[in-house]
Amino acid sequence: MERIKKTEKSTEADLPEEKVSAVSAWVYDREGHGVERRQWLIKEQAVTLYLNGREIVTLLCAGHHLDELAAGFFFAEGFLETSADLEGLEVNEAEGKVNLIIRSDMSLTERL
Repeated sequence: MERIKKTEKSTEADLPEEKVSAVSAWVYDREGHGVERRQWLIKEQAVTLYLNGREIVTLLCAGHHLDELAAGFFFAEGFLETSADLEGLEVNEAEGKVNLIIRSDMSLTERL
């Protein structure tokens, strides 16, 4: 399995297209006067994160950069201490699944 590679800074052309939808929303000013307007919202999708094949959490996100989402989540939660702990990453965008493979396989009760 290939490790995550550091990539060069993205340009606007490299960024994935956001999935958006228009919705009707009421917008209010400071005096409490409202007007109905069309607002654009980014559509979110459910993504389930796995650690060494074990389901940990399901998150809602825009649906891109899932490798970075998973690595950042597990680092912030203390499952990864350094990038050397990361052995691999499997992303299945179609099914909304990301499996992070780490060197240490501590029990979840120790981590939680």
